[in-house]
Amino acid sequence: MKLHCTRKPNTANWVTRFPEFLRPHIRQIIDVPGDGHCGYTVIANYLGLGDDGWKKVRLDLLEELKNNHAEYNKVLSLLTSTEELIPSVDCVNTYADVMHWMTISNMGNANKDILTIGYINGSHFVRVELVADSPLPSISKMWLKYSHRRARYWRTQYIAMIDKFRSIMATGKMSMATVEIID
Repeated sequence: MKLHCTRKPNTANWVTRFPEFLRPHIRQIIDVPGDGHCGYTVIANYLGLGDDGWKKVRLDLLEELKNNHAEYNKVLSLLTSTEELIPSVDCVNTYADVMHWMTISNMGNANKDILTIGYINGSHFVRVELVADSPLPSISKMWLKYSHRRARYWRTQYIAMIDKFRSIMATGKMSMATVEIID
């Protein structure tokens, strides 16, 4: 994937932007252009889409939100609504202003099978590759409530990683403010 950077990346230093307990588990940080589409570009990069893959991600998400707005409004009711998200997602301009940035309230951890998105410097999304068996935050109650019954099986394969995260939390070395979890 060919990436055009709007600034010189210094990803080696970015590991310090993440909670200390997570740093030993970070294998690589992959930078994407800081053009306002960085969150969508991280997803496109993970999916192996080309340079303009962020457009496909935005358009697919836009279609999903429009076609299933009633279902998403049930899930999002405490946080936002599809009426608020659709204008934010609907942007295929070369540069996206703050109004069109991706917003994610819960940055999770993962292994090679899960996309991990880091939010750094208060304005930029990067793709974070973690080593195998990295700690995972607890699964949100919202996901448990609204996930499709066929998708619920996957959580059993991550129990050990979730327990590792809980153990770290129990030591008091970090606070819930460090890793935001929506329950």
